[in-house]
Amino acid sequence: MRRLTVRWTLLLALLTTVAVIGCSDKGTNNTSNPGSTGPELGSSVLSSGQTYSHTFKTAGVFHYHCGVHPSMKATITVNAGGSSTQEHVAISNFTLPSLTVNVGSTVTWTNNDSAPHSVISD
Repeated sequence: MRRLTVRWTLLLALLTTVAVIGCSDKGTNNTSNPGSTGPELGSSVLSSGQTYSHTFKTAGVFHYHCGVHPSMKATITVNAGGSSTQEHVAISNFTLPSLTVNVGSTVTWTNNDSAPHSVISD
């Protein structure tokens, strides 16, 4: 019975990874080309050292998670006023950062973990 549970977990992880790789997005990353439609955030699976960037064009609160590890969650708050900035954040120790930025700011996530991760809108 334990083998069946372990196999199912592995199968579910592989299916999740395949689904995430197929996402289009409004951002860019170094593993796929950006799309013109799709969720606010939608990176492909990022291996260690890979990055994903997104420029926020509208104000709001954007909840996101790792598509590979859905329990990893965070929030990006985008304010309407102020100057745009370039933000560089690290995905490490199975943690996604929460940030506050201004409209027009670009956030770049770098996976510093040995495990694969992604950045997906809720």
